[in-house]
Amino acid sequence: MRARLPDPFSVDEQVLNDSTIREYADHSDTITSVYVRYLYFIDGLMTFMRKIGTEEGLNPKTFTLPIDWTQPIFNGSFYTSHTYPSTGILLMIIYLFPMIFSAFLILNDLRNKSLERSYVAGVKPFEVFIVIMIIMTALISLQVVVSMIVMYNLFDIPIDSSILQVFILLLLHGIEGVGTGLFFSLLLKDEIVIVGIVLPLLICSGVIWPSEAIPLFFRIFTDWTPITLPLESLRSLLFRRLTIESTRFHIKI
Repeated sequence: MRARLPDPFSVDEQVLNDSTIREYADHSDTITSVYVRYLYFIDGLMTFMRKIGTEEGLNPKTFTLPIDWTQPIFNGSFYTSHTYPSTGILLMIIYLFPMIFSAFLILNDLRNKSLERSYVAGVKPFEVFIVIMIIMTALISLQVVVSMIVMYNLFDIPIDSSILQVFILLLLHGIEGVGTGLFFSLLLKDEIVIVGIVLPLLICSGVIWPSEAIPLFFRIFTDWTPITLPLESLRSLLFRRLTIESTRFHIKI
């Protein structure tokens, strides 16, 4: 390595081979592999190169990457490996619980003939809808508050924006889940089929991996899922300090 650094363009092939660092790594764990290769390994190599350059009386900046990591546009100091999926899982819980609960409620009443007896007694369908929405809105509000507390204290995900706007986004998203559940309860007569909708939403909505990684021709459909755009809005609120006025902010109701 000392023979290579002073004049790397004039050394022979033997010196180049002898000074090459070879990596024999286990890449079965993708996340660990990426962190080791691109964070610790490169950082350690640059530190080593600067040290060797200083000892040889050379300018240590000569042996660093020609990249200056300036102040980021959006703060990422708190971004960890669990930050990205945690926000998606939070939004999935806020959406799926009201959807499944409201669908099960209607299907159970239809199976027990409770709705028919209520209609015979003079209750109107709109009144049933209003009662369900009032009850579910109260439950969703409690769920959102508890979820935000758990997100902030347990998962260490700071809210880098307005807490009120985050609450409103999650609340409206939960209410949207109620509407979706009521809609599916009119079309589907089996709870298992309704629960089966969870898997396509989990795969296509950018919860596990970025939606940008989905092929472009398929994103025409995935962008219309009820979670994709609200999830982007939530991440913009939490990590980019954007507000409702931003063009990247979406609420699908």
